[in-house]
Amino acid sequence: MNNFVKKWTESSLILKIIIGLVIGVILGLTVPQYDMIGLPGELFVDALKAIAPILVFLLVTSALSKTDGGIANKFKKIICLFLFSTFTAALVAVIGSYCFQLASHLLKQAPYSLLED
Repeated sequence: MNNFVKKWTESSLILKIIIGLVIGVILGLTVPQYDMIGLPGELFVDALKAIAPILVFLLVTSALSKTDGGIANKFKKIICLFLFSTFTAALVAVIGSYCFQLASHLLKQAPYSLLED
């Protein structure tokens, strides 16, 4: 048992993640009635979602701090990147809303119209 623990602690993180995925798939296919099997996976994905914005911020900050030039040049890059990413996100959202149209059932079931009176 001690040898197994030693090999496990010395193995790479990618190998541990792959082993966890394989074990999760096997358990999910063999005993799908146990909902608690998915809890570690959900916690892992939620942790990644929580860490991703912080990592992106730190990477962008680090990259900008290592560039040559004055402070005005850095802020110009930041503003351009911000505007580009905001425009791209808005464009993807609009395209997605046209490709995957959802119907709102709230207004169809209302007993009265908001426009009357």
